Amino acid sequence: MTIDFGGWHARTFALLAILIALPTTLVLALSGLAYNLNFPGVAGAVEAIQRQIGGSRIVYLGLMAAPVVAFVIAVLPVLRFSIHREGGELMISFAIRGRRLTLVAVLLSLLLIAFFAGHNASELVFGT
Repeated sequence: MTIDFGGWHARTFALLAILIALPTTLVLALSGLAYNLNFPGVAGAVEAIQRQIGGSRIVYLGLMAAPVVAFVIAVLPVLRFSIHREGGELMISFAIRGRRLTLVAVLLSLLLIAFFAGHNASELVFGT
């Protein structure tokens, strides 16, 4: 049994994934510019954005979930999954077709996921 999307609209799905991850990327980039690099004038804009986000748990949850959703959307059309028997053993294999734009979308999503995981782990450990 093989499930193979054959690269069906891979570029479209990759662009959609990047668009889904874009708001999270912008909020994190602006926050980094304001608080880590101390760019003048950016802190006021970031605080206004954070007030809007902090007032709605749904928006905050959406920003947190966006990288995972983007990852799934980017990988799905280029994924190949197969199950077969070989020499009496069950063999399961995954393959991903390499497409440049898909790679960009996947890397962006994974970087955002890693940032959130690291940030949440540091808050848990250090209580900041």
